[in-house]
Amino acid sequence: MTSVIPRPYSQLILVLMLTILLTACQKSTQIKPTVAVDLLSLDHHSAYQFNGKMSFSDGQDGGTGRVTWQSNQGLIDASLKAPLGSQSWQLIESVQGATLIANGGDQLHSVDAGWLISQQLGWQVPWQALKHWVVAQPHQTQAARVQWQGDALTIEEAGWRIEYSKFKPYPGGSLPHKMVARKGEYAIKLAVRNWQW
Repeated sequence: MTSVIPRPYSQLILVLMLTILLTACQKSTQIKPTVAVDLLSLDHHSAYQFNGKMSFSDGQDGGTGRVTWQSNQGLIDASLKAPLGSQSWQLIESVQGATLIANGGDQLHSVDAGWLISQQLGWQVPWQALKHWVVAQPHQTQAARVQWQGDALTIEEAGWRIEYSKFKPYPGGSLPHKMVARKGEYAIKLAVRNWQW
């Protein structure tokens, strides 16, 4: 004997099933955002180098210059050619401290590489964080907000918003080629030409 569900009840069951299905779809979309980039697992402790263009701006003064950046176990040797129009300098960070060599040959020494850069630019550069940002990693992992939207990445931490708009594939994963970090009127921009590691 076949039982037949009355029509009002069958319509109610259909509505409930559709509601459950739509809710499940919405939840799965929220939990699993689409990420189109598989990042190469470099961090600020890795040995790597890149070259390209880098700029620093406080909203009034700034400029763009060529950069060659070499990292070895978190210690940096960075040469910036004319980052502020007419100035060029090289920053060497070692376990003993940091040395900044200006284009005239003058040398400044400090235990804090970030302090040396800030003295050149006239504003507080987030140096320790920047060493993480150039490889598309947050500095303070627990406190940072990391968001992917397709193949674009945004990191927000310590009042800075770091946006990555271009990645290129390499063996083992992709690396960032365009980065802009902003906090109020301050901005740090990086356009990488090539990576080596």
